[in-house]
Amino acid sequence: MGGEYTLRIHQGEPSVFNDPRVTAWLEKTVRDLLPWVRLRQSPFGMIGEDFGHMTQRVPGALFLLGAARADGIKRDLHTPLFDLDEACLPLGAAILAETARRFLTGPYLVPFSFTHPGATKKASICVGVLSGKKKKKKR
Repeated sequence: MGGEYTLRIHQGEPSVFNDPRVTAWLEKTVRDLLPWVRLRQSPFGMIGEDFGHMTQRVPGALFLLGAARADGIKRDLHTPLFDLDEACLPLGAAILAETARRFLTGPYLVPFSFTHPGATKKASICVGVLSGKKKKKKR
């Protein structure tokens, strides 16, 4: 008896690291622009996202925008049932546009240097659903 095999290990997407400063900018923008929107900070869970490549190079922050329909039917991602409430999309666009405007024109325009602190830390905000704080890697 004999046999052969080839083992190939492909690197997945890097962890998303939300820069605390950018996260604070997003939070402030949401509070100023949409004071009635609920901000929650709780663990994100596992997210594999291309955005992790960007946050390895420049400061950034990923946030989740609550998009569930109000009918109570669970519509998970990556299933035929997935369907979002498109009424949330203008809110997400407004948050991104206003944060970018503030960064380019005023209160967030500050010099900083960036070194990726490692793929094990996360800090995130989420509008209306859930989000995460900085977490330490469990060993």
